[in-house]
Amino acid sequence: MNKDIEYRIRFARALAVEAGEIISKRFGGRQECKFKSQRETVTGSDIESEKLILSRIEKEFGEPVLSEEFRPDTEISGPLWIVDPLDGTSNFEIGFPFFCVIIAFAVDGETKLGVIHDPLRNETFWTDGKYSYIGEKRIHVAGTTKLAGAIAATGFPYNRKSSSGSNLENFVR
Repeated sequence: MNKDIEYRIRFARALAVEAGEIISKRFGGRQECKFKSQRETVTGSDIESEKLILSRIEKEFGEPVLSEEFRPDTEISGPLWIVDPLDGTSNFEIGFPFFCVIIAFAVDGETKLGVIHDPLRNETFWTDGKYSYIGEKRIHVAGTTKLAGAIAATGFPYNRKSSSGSNLENFVR
């Protein structure tokens, strides 16, 4: 593996854990929320987590970041960090314990690494672009070939009215 990518993976993993600590400290309490759209909200935890992530990436690498709250329109060519500081905000808001921090890095649209940290279970999933891991254990897709042996889960986007097609129909298909 490329030493630069190894360093970036270690950096992203540690940063996702640190951002997750911010989020988990606020979980279960009253959340300060603002509506970004009719259905989509942002919490103080989203903002605080994202500020931490952006400042650390800026300090360490000085590279562009595409992020949900502060930099949603960043140019996507060249080196690019991709951040969702609190994926699952709706779950977080209502006290449903399924949310995470996501940090990825791409170059010219090709993903080089990805990190997903679940702060409540203290589990970090990550990929180096070739293999995937949970912690230090390599994981893989199940070998099932029958739908009856699979688990399917989804979330639907907030912009259901403006989306051109039925997500439910796509899911069923």
